[in-house]
Amino acid sequence: MVEVSPQAVPPVCKIQNYDKLRYERKKQEEKARKMTRKQELKEIRLTPNTGENDIQIKVNQARKFLEAGDKVSVSIKFMGREITHPQLGKDILQKVKDGLRNVAVVESAPMFERRKLFMIFKPALDEGKK
Repeated sequence: MVEVSPQAVPPVCKIQNYDKLRYERKKQEEKARKMTRKQELKEIRLTPNTGENDIQIKVNQARKFLEAGDKVSVSIKFMGREITHPQLGKDILQKVKDGLRNVAVVESAPMFERRKLFMIFKPALDEGKK
């Protein structure tokens, strides 16, 4: 005897082979596991001296990653005395943010980590699932 619906009043039970039930549940779990996709973190690297056209190319690349369901980290590496002008990096991140406005949501605001300024975007599709 197998309990089919324990929440029902009265509980619903039926006579069944328990091994068959375990086998079917195992197959359903395997199928569900196979259908899931792990979300990856892709990185786009830039410098403060990156040109407008190159930024647009990187934005298009990030858009492809986001549409595929991956998160994107945009990092700007400061070399030498470039670190004295962090506003240049923030301006580039703002351009990237504007370029990804309709396909991405900012997961983490711009942060400095040593000589890198980075920002993480996640697909906008995730917002509808919550």
